[in-house]
Amino acid sequence: MSNTKITTGQYVRIEQPMASVGERILAVLLDTLVLVTYSWLALMFCTIIVLAFNGSEATMYVVVFIFIILPCWLYQPLMEAFNKGRTLGKLALGIKVATDDGSAPTVGKIITRWLLLTIDIVTGIGVVSILFTRKNQRLGDLAAGTIVIKVKKGNAEERIEMLREYGFVSESYRPFYRSVAKLTPRQAQIISQVLSHYGPNRQYYINQLGNKVIHTLRILPAPGAGAQQFLYAVLNDYYYYSSTVEM
Repeated sequence: MSNTKITTGQYVRIEQPMASVGERILAVLLDTLVLVTYSWLALMFCTIIVLAFNGSEATMYVVVFIFIILPCWLYQPLMEAFNKGRTLGKLALGIKVATDDGSAPTVGKIITRWLLLTIDIVTGIGVVSILFTRKNQRLGDLAAGTIVIKVKKGNAEERIEMLREYGFVSESYRPFYRSVAKLTPRQAQIISQVLSHYGPNRQYYINQLGNKVIHTLRILPAPGAGAQQFLYAVLNDYYYYSSTVEM
């Protein structure tokens, strides 16, 4: 299995397994199946509606464009933009589009890789590029600066379990650091990644990140809390405010 080392905003390098060519092709096939099924059902619905209102042939073309062609055309960028880099096919295969630091791609990056998708598929250059690039990137990924990685199953549950070990998760839990609500998903992701990093100099990175969070949010740790305990509390407060921990 191919791996890449993702560098977070705190310069912590975390090894991340890459999605294989087979997984990416299968994800495309699953997405195609979803779109074909949707198109068939939508076509039946559109036909019934147009016939019921005695619509013309031109009306049928407009309806088909709006309810079938346009949704299918925009399916990939919209799904990846609103579903953290995942289409339904990618979700089923446990893979997702990400940037080099492991965060969700921006809308601009998603559109860039989407615009080159046709070239990648029609010419076959996408498969060749995935096979022979270090990070298994197709042409669209190279242009957008994105990668497709495997999602580690159970990450969210593992993070919450670690938080529970520190006594921060309970039904009566209330956030301690109110300014944590200002954290962006990417910043919370970096905290999560640093806490889950067990390589050399782990404590050093935790201390550095703890100081950075204190300076950025202008807060002080609870009395007696070490850097690691402080970051777990910050992450759990973020989870409380956003109802999700970005992984």
